[in-house]
Amino acid sequence: MAVVFDTASLPRHERADAMAAATAEEVAGADVRFTDPRAVHGRFEEWIFGPVRLLRAELSGIEVVRTSGHIRASPAGILSIARQADGVRVHEHFGVQEVLTPGLCGALDTDTPFVSVTRGPSISVSLRISLDELGLPGGSVRAAALGLRHSPLHPMVSTFIADIVGRADEIESDSGAADIGGMSADLIRALVFSAAGGLAADGCGAALPGPLLLGQIESYLRSHLGCLDLTAAEVAAVHNISERQLYRLWADAGRSMRQWVIAERLELAGRILSDPQHAGRTIGWVARTAGFRDASHFTRRFRAVHGVGPREWRAVTGVTGGAGSE
Repeated sequence: MAVVFDTASLPRHERADAMAAATAEEVAGADVRFTDPRAVHGRFEEWIFGPVRLLRAELSGIEVVRTSGHIRASPAGILSIARQADGVRVHEHFGVQEVLTPGLCGALDTDTPFVSVTRGPSISVSLRISLDELGLPGGSVRAAALGLRHSPLHPMVSTFIADIVGRADEIESDSGAADIGGMSADLIRALVFSAAGGLAADGCGAALPGPLLLGQIESYLRSHLGCLDLTAAEVAAVHNISERQLYRLWADAGRSMRQWVIAERLELAGRILSDPQHAGRTIGWVARTAGFRDASHFTRRFRAVHGVGPREWRAVTGVTGGAGSE
């Protein structure tokens, strides 16, 4: 770990000017103001993992404004995915204001004007990567910045950042640090792609690594197992890829999407049948809830996998009161 800057080592009368200069340098130029210039506190710590820089920023009340003028004078080309760890930060970017509370992440393109304000003590941890390294067009970054928390990957990225900063010293000194950086870059790329809604129409479909895209598709499918009309065309459209690309993803993983969905539906049905709250539900209701149109077909599939039928499964798991097949 390198402590980039710490006001604790400075006389109090020098802290405001030094903190303003250090903060402006971190974003390649900005106007910096403090809620209370007499009580300025700040500390920056950084770790380098290959193409990714991890920065922990501990700040007192501060306002950072980066304008078009700053960007013209000193372009940076950096994307930052910052997780708020403590305190509250109000962030205005691309004309939209977000309030970031602990656990929430925000995206920051340093080559787009922004305003970032904390009124009290604040700690944030950010993964920073060059936009050139990221390899995505500006439009996708803008779209991602406006919808980051709506991505299904947001909780995973938030947890990842919290976990990696807790082990940063150990990771940075490990021989696999560069690999962790590469994985972090893939995760940022996946989050941007997901939050931007795919953007395959702009030729960005290949930007999301296959395994990450497949994981995103699996998450979508799990949340729609009960949809009787779920089709490959819908799944492909939601993820902005063609049906051919969709099937190729599954083939490359050595799996069949259809068989995977059936297996997941049967597992869901088993959980429903084992739930005492649904003891009075018919087998037909269980089948439809798990995504099977026909109760007889569902029963045959269930028996082939589990060796017993749905009603016997209830008996084995101790759930009583089940009704007939319809």
